[in-house]
This record gives sequence, structure tokens and C-alpha cells, in this order.
Amino acid sequence: SSLVYTINVANNGPCDASNVKVIDEFNENMVRLVHATLDGEDIEFNGQYIIDSIAKGSAHIISLSFEIIGNGTIENLARVNSVLFKRNQREIVIL
Repeated sequence: SSLVYTINVANNGPCDASNVKVIDEFNENMVRLVHATLDGEDIEFNGQYIIDSIAKGSAHIISLSFEIIGNGTIENLARVNSVLFKRNQREIVIL
């Protein structure tokens, strides 16, 4: 069997975001990562991926395809953090 997770990484903040880290750790006894993409382009995903920047109001889609290799409950929680810069107002926000 297979399983696909889609992570929509949107910047709804007040300014552009840089070094956006997407973390999605998965149980390697339950699933095996088969393929990963960012906006349709192949990427290397080892439990995390860094998007260089996301403009204010923009979004990117990470798609993770898995093969199910174990039995049990599969739980998934993706986390995202970044540093937002608002240069002209000298504001730095760490999410």
C-alpha cells in the first residue's frame, strides 16, 4: 500500500520569510519514503527540508510519497519554522 502526504507551506505573515524549515519526521518502521517533491520538482527529504525563501502571500507544496511497510497507527505532524525580516521597520520575528 502507499500513502501521500501533502504539506502546504504558506507565508501569511507580514513580510517575506527566509530559511523556512519544514520538519516531518516519520516512523521508519511503519513507512518508507519513496518520493518527495517541492512544487512538482524532485527534492531530497530526510525528515526535513529548507525552503530558501517564501514571499509574503505565497505558498509552496511539498508532497511526500510513502510505501507502508508496517502495521499499526500512522500519525503525522509537520512543523514549520522560519525567520521573518521586515527590513524597513527593523523587525525580526522568529516563528
